[in-house]
Amino acid sequence: MFFMQVELTPYPGIDANYLYDFLLTGRRLEPPNYCPNEIADVMSKCWEEDPDDRPNFHRLKEMLYETLCCETMTQV
Repeated sequence: MFFMQVELTPYPGIDANYLYDFLLTGRRLEPPNYCPNEIADVMSKCWEEDPDDRPNFHRLKEMLYETLCCETMTQV
């Protein structure tokens, strides 16, 4: 999600054939240094192993709105 927002290729340097095993073992990339902590927290919640622990789209929309709203307000 973050990589799409900043128009970067996700998982740079990881061979596509290896990526499935990489993700299957629960590994994830660290968010880039310039990724806001609030967005990194949303990403982590979406990566929960148990699908029931992941936010649904309604909750994800709320989380992103809260995050982006707060981030925008602190930049003003």
